[in-house]
Amino acid sequence: MTNIKILLTGGGTAGHINPAIAIGNYIKEHQPTAQFLFVGTRNGLETSLVPQNGYDIEYIDIRGFERKISLRNLKNLFKIVKSCRAVKRIIKDFAPNVIIGTGGYVSGPVLYMGAKLKIPTIIHESNAHPGLTSKILSKYSTITALAFADTDGNFSKAKRIEVVGNPIRPEILKTDRDAARRELVLDERPLVLAFGGSLGAAAINYAVVDMLTESKEQQTDNKEAMPFQLLFATGKNYYQSIVNQLKLRNIDIENSCDIRVVEYIYDMNVALAAADLVICRSGAATVSELCACGKASILIPSPNVTANHQEYNARAVESVGGGIVILERDLTGGKLMSEVNNMLDERMFENYGESAKKIGITDATEKMYELVKELV
Repeated sequence: MTNIKILLTGGGTAGHINPAIAIGNYIKEHQPTAQFLFVGTRNGLETSLVPQNGYDIEYIDIRGFERKISLRNLKNLFKIVKSCRAVKRIIKDFAPNVIIGTGGYVSGPVLYMGAKLKIPTIIHESNAHPGLTSKILSKYSTITALAFADTDGNFSKAKRIEVVGNPIRPEILKTDRDAARRELVLDERPLVLAFGGSLGAAAINYAVVDMLTESKEQQTDNKEAMPFQLLFATGKNYYQSIVNQLKLRNIDIENSCDIRVVEYIYDMNVALAAADLVICRSGAATVSELCACGKASILIPSPNVTANHQEYNARAVESVGGGIVILERDLTGGKLMSEVNNMLDERMFENYGESAKKIGITDATEKMYELVKELV
């Protein structure tokens, strides 16, 4: 393959964007002359994540549908027509050899128009319970690539199915633990990494605040160091309220050597490599990265997802001893503190991490690259 052009699309959350970036990076590594263009919307994290990873991006105006009859859905019908016209122009100008979509509503018009224009297309579905966009697109896409086998027949109308796993960014697998800990200026204590997804999660954020409050109360001296270090990403929408809550509880994060609070973690490869225990949601991409890196986890599935797929992902990790599941309705600061202490006791997180690694899939990007080569 020489001088190939790849059009990538996927947007909204990091769970859709990072797999596309992982695929692009892998192809670029093996085909340095390949050209890439990303299609997204201005409403998601692709506006920052894609340019930061060195990819050009074009934007279309489209939003997701509500699961009810509404004026917004009517307006979206007009946006779809307009976005299809924009995508047609983008495809004709860029002239890609292959189009790859990794989910999110922005993938819809891009892969649909690609198929109509006779461009080979691949739709990748990362969850065991697929989204509506992926199910619809599977009827048009050249290949439907799945992270999990289609045991429920969701893709019975797909032209072709390939089970490949979830793409993982190469840097996630290659980042050295010791180098990462030096970069974050950590001491010998375990690092607990907590985040609620790319947009943040109120339940996790306030449970972590309560956990820190309880941890502070357990210290006999306010200047005494905690038994662990914490890197805590709140999400942009929650950052200031969390900082205010911590101040109200006399938890000094500005001068602390134990706690770092940030809006978002852009160098997640460094954070994951350095971490010993991860507190997070259980989206497919996140779970795949945790297992591939062999990280112990406390997983808190989002209850606000279609078909409860996050709990299925989390239970799969828990069933092999790779992590602990706390349902959001059971989540409290005390419960979280108890599970963290259990994980840290006699470094039990090492055993959990080893179990998680046994079910990690690390070659999904390679499999996607092979499919691209075949289509080109």
